[in-house]
Amino acid sequence: MTHAIFWSALALSVAKKRSIQARLAARPGQRAPLARAAAVLGSGHAMVAFGVGLALLAAVTHDRRLRVAARSFAARGAIGWIAFDVTRFVLAERRPKDGGEMRFFARDGHGVSGHALATALAYGPLVRAFDLGRGGRAALLAWIAIVSWSRVRLDEHHLWNVLLGAAMGLDISRLLLPRTTAGPPVA
Repeated sequence: MTHAIFWSALALSVAKKRSIQARLAARPGQRAPLARAAAVLGSGHAMVAFGVGLALLAAVTHDRRLRVAARSFAARGAIGWIAFDVTRFVLAERRPKDGGEMRFFARDGHGVSGHALATALAYGPLVRAFDLGRGGRAALLAWIAIVSWSRVRLDEHHLWNVLLGAAMGLDISRLLLPRTTAGPPVA
């Protein structure tokens, strides 16, 4: 059922991308401070810094859960980077603020939102490593939604770009996660 809803929303957002964009994007001259902050904190650079911080914290505390989360996040980050680069080339759409034309197989395109993808990559490793309950999972999903919204609001991506980026990130984040990660810190 969830996949049917997602694919329906994706199809609608591609078919109506210009009218949806006109409603969601900030008007020229609007400042959009929350969107700008979310865009900075959800960028690929911020997510790399998050992964490095997680790894450093794991090294200092010797916490097995942190180590598993850091390794898992790093592995998924490498896979996510490759998937993102492939979509940039294959889909190669121009940003909405630059006209938004779809151009397939071009070197300078934007296929999916890298911000949405990078933010979503943290979901699986963190949920699994820390056995997050509904509240923790909901908070992570809300963060992914805010970062995704910021990319549309700032006229950097169409809705379909962020939906597909977040979905790809969530799927990659769940790949081959270890079954048991909980346990006391290792001395």
